[in-house]
Amino acid sequence: MMKQHGISLLELMISLFLFCLLIEIITQSYLNSKQQYLITQKKLDNTFDIQLVSQLIRASIRSAGFTPCLNSDYLIMQDRRNSSNLQLPSIQIKGNSLTIRHMSDNFFTVKRQLDSQHLLITNNRILTKGNDVLIADCVHGEVHELNSVEHTSSGLLVGLKKPLSFHYISPMYIGSWLEEKFFTKTDKYGVENLFYKLKHAEQLTSLVNHFSVKMLKEGRYRFIDVILDIGDKAINLHTRVRTSCGNGA
Repeated sequence: MMKQHGISLLELMISLFLFCLLIEIITQSYLNSKQQYLITQKKLDNTFDIQLVSQLIRASIRSAGFTPCLNSDYLIMQDRRNSSNLQLPSIQIKGNSLTIRHMSDNFFTVKRQLDSQHLLITNNRILTKGNDVLIADCVHGEVHELNSVEHTSSGLLVGLKKPLSFHYISPMYIGSWLEEKFFTKTDKYGVENLFYKLKHAEQLTSLVNHFSVKMLKEGRYRFIDVILDIGDKAINLHTRVRTSCGNGA
């Protein structure tokens, strides 16, 4: 009869050792790959965040002073929400903050001016009581707060809190008045974060460590340079301010 041989204890221990070594190599390789994936994913997320922030800033700058006819800086403007009646610059730079003012792209035609405080406009569900609106033609513009809104068969009847200051000619427009603000704020750890405010302030990103703005004039055009400091590098956003409806770069 043939003699049968089993696996010796030494062979079993060697096999077990090799198996454990193989598992460790596979596990380490997986962990390294996962770590590299997470690092790459974080870099992609950061790049995407900065692209979104850059697009938002550039889009806002391009919209600065928008009205359906001329840039608001070229209109005779008043702020009728308070007693100062101050001129409203479309772009205001103060320290590490940038304020941009303009009419919303969703604007409406004024069908008829009933009196100095009541206008009949295109029917819509965007403008509501308490909204700040810009009323403008191609010469004048003024910002008002809506005191009342009433839907009628002829259109939307809006009431202003204060009387109109100027005499307007057709075409006459009305739309939401937007005041956007970009600024940095230091957190409790002493790190600057970039914020955006339309109605309420919201943190845009913690990646921007410093934010600076300056206005340049090249020929008859105005440009805004926004510098975003991100770690050891800086991104320069060079954007042209449009001078009239549809004129931008």
